[in-house]
Amino acid sequence: MPDISFAGQSGAMLFLYGAVLLLLAAVWVFQFVELMSLGDEELGGVHARIGWVAAFVLLWVLAPFAFLVWRSRAADSSGRRRERSGT
Repeated sequence: MPDISFAGQSGAMLFLYGAVLLLLAAVWVFQFVELMSLGDEELGGVHARIGWVAAFVLLWVLAPFAFLVWRSRAADSSGRRRERSGT
C-alpha cells in the first residue's frame, strides 16, 4: 500500500500542494456559482442542471473545467444563432 502521508515532505512542497488545492477549490466554487446562476433555457433543458450538479459532486476535479469548456462553446453557438437570425 502506498504511503500517502505528508510526513517526509518539505515545507515548500506542502505549500505547493496547498496552493494547488486552494486554486482548484476557487475554480470549483466560481464555476458552480456560474452554473447555479444560469436559467433553464441557457442550460439546454429543465433537467440539465441536475446532471451538471451530479458531475460537480462526483467528478469534482474535472467538472469545473468541463463546464468552462461547455459554457464557452455554448456562448459561441448562441452568438452564431443570433447572427443568422439577424438580432
